[in-house]
Amino acid sequence: MAPSHTPIRFINKESKSISIRARVNMMWHVPMDPYSMISDGLHLILMDHMGDTIEATVKGPHVQFFIRTLHEGFVYEFSSFHVVNYPVTYRATSHPYKLQFQFSTNFHELTSSAFPCWSLNKNSVDDVTCMKNNATHLTDFAGIVTAVSLEKSFVIDGYEGRIIGLELCNDHGSFDCLLVDYYIDDFLAYSNTRRDKSILILMKLAKPEYNHGIHIMN
Repeated sequence: MAPSHTPIRFINKESKSISIRARVNMMWHVPMDPYSMISDGLHLILMDHMGDTIEATVKGPHVQFFIRTLHEGFVYEFSSFHVVNYPVTYRATSHPYKLQFQFSTNFHELTSSAFPCWSLNKNSVDDVTCMKNNATHLTDFAGIVTAVSLEKSFVIDGYEGRIIGLELCNDHGSFDCLLVDYYIDDFLAYSNTRRDKSILILMKLAKPEYNHGIHIMN
């Protein structure tokens, strides 16, 4: 019998032998060091035809296989995965669980226009303020750049980095946004091409900070 296709919103710890159909909305991996392509983990945001999202991760020796085989923006059918609790360090989606892919996970590409091409979990300043007691949530933000601070350097646990601050404004208010390291270079290179024009910043999976007000970290 063909497996049923479970909507992402109905996935829970009791879900067994299910399959899902979803678009790889975002995909990124974390290299073990800046000069190596060897990754200690692959992370994906999967979005189904209803626009609901869930994070999936790959660990261990299978990472490179999934990096070579899966492609951001493509739609796949997935089966044979574990449903696990979210870690306490952060939450990339509002779903209470995430998926753990393994070597036995099956997937194949689908051709379908029924899946949204874009997902944005945009929050207002008031929304982020309400998250203060649950600061593990990552969030999406959009705003017009109204001010840029001077670049500063910092040292944390022996790591030397750079940081600048942006003030972003939208219909719901204003907030500070902190950019670090290579995000600074990307922003400055783009802003130099947009002199005397407004710059709209869209940040996905940003981390809210609540020290001395609200700051959004890239």
